[in-house]
Amino acid sequence: MSDWRIDVDTSPVDALLSQLARKLADLSGPMDAIGLLVSESVRDNFKRGAGPDGAAWKKSRRAVEQNGQTLVDTGLLRSSITHQGGEDFVVIGTNLPYAAVHQFGGRTQPRVIRARNGKTLAFTIGGRTIFRRSVNHPGSVIPARPFLGVRGEDWPEIEAILTAYLED
Repeated sequence: MSDWRIDVDTSPVDALLSQLARKLADLSGPMDAIGLLVSESVRDNFKRGAGPDGAAWKKSRRAVEQNGQTLVDTGLLRSSITHQGGEDFVVIGTNLPYAAVHQFGGRTQPRVIRARNGKTLAFTIGGRTIFRRSVNHPGSVIPARPFLGVRGEDWPEIEAILTAYLED
């Protein structure tokens, strides 16, 4: 079998190839823009009460009882969404320890709930008010309510950000 070799003179496009290589070496500008876009999209998930796939979250007991929004009590989780863009990556997330159980679902640990300052706990069962200094809480099952992720409608905007960067 014969070996064939064809040499191509790339000098007419060498400058363009070098420029492209420089642009691709540091994508921090568009990655930051993508992070900002997706962070806003994630915050919008809280307003919509749905995950990035559009599926509505199961209403929380607190939201039903208080006629509020699921995953939005103090707004701390929603406002903790941040992003960080780098040369070849973007990270969107939160540093709150309880965020994972809401994103993926899970079970909280059983624990003892004690009254503060020597007072008593008061709760109603079957129409009767009960007073206790402490109660054993068995833990709670928390369904997954995914809030982090890229929504389908984000992809064309991400593509536009990258295209604009490459065409600049």
